[in-house]
Amino acid sequence: MRKHVTLAQMRFTTHFQNMDELLYFSRNIRFGNFYFCSASTVVKASRDADLARILSSGFAIPDSTPLALTLKGKRKFIMRGTTFTREFCRSAVEKDRIFLVGSTIQVLQQMQQILKLSNNLINIVGTFSPSFEGSLEEKISESLTILLDSEPDYVFVALSSPQQDYFIAQISKSYQAKYFAVGAAFDFIAENKLEAPVWLQKTGFEWLFRMISEPRRLWKRYLVDNVLFIIISIEFSIYKISKRIKHAK
Repeated sequence: MRKHVTLAQMRFTTHFQNMDELLYFSRNIRFGNFYFCSASTVVKASRDADLARILSSGFAIPDSTPLALTLKGKRKFIMRGTTFTREFCRSAVEKDRIFLVGSTIQVLQQMQQILKLSNNLINIVGTFSPSFEGSLEEKISESLTILLDSEPDYVFVALSSPQQDYFIAQISKSYQAKYFAVGAAFDFIAENKLEAPVWLQKTGFEWLFRMISEPRRLWKRYLVDNVLFIIISIEFSIYKISKRIKHAK
């Protein structure tokens, strides 16, 4: 059975069909990089071979309905970074040493309070809120110092994409752990930003909700990147059809 699907230079994993499988796998490997990817991530990877290589070297997982349907045609293949973060933290035990990288100090504090309410056994051994200014190398250096001191097993990274992907690819060379690139998860869990209703997530229109919520910041990502993603999806569909026809001959 194939363990990946290739789209726009990247290899998406098909190891996991539900949350339980991913939770079990992530808790039973020594280390690994997990990237929860949107349609916008695919567009960026189609134009950035280095990014595509980074995502393909770990476990690239679709976290939106449009991307999941393009890859496999099954909605159950979706695993949102926010949903995974919540579920992992809800089911964490004291031995699970968790570290959080991203967002602001206030969001990190609020997130920890909310997570503690749902699971008083959660063990968050450290957090780091990188400055919005400064280079990626500076953020990695500062984070690494705290990571080495805290010795976490699980590191959740909530930076903008592709910055979080490059961050994980670089820092994991110096400190091995289980890393998860989860995008806006911290802001949603901390209730700092509005999260789309579940029915919008399932129907594939979470992007519209987010664009309306933050039009100045997200209009380009969703309007421009969505058009480019549609083109990529069409090309991918044509490729799959032609491959079936070839095998049928």
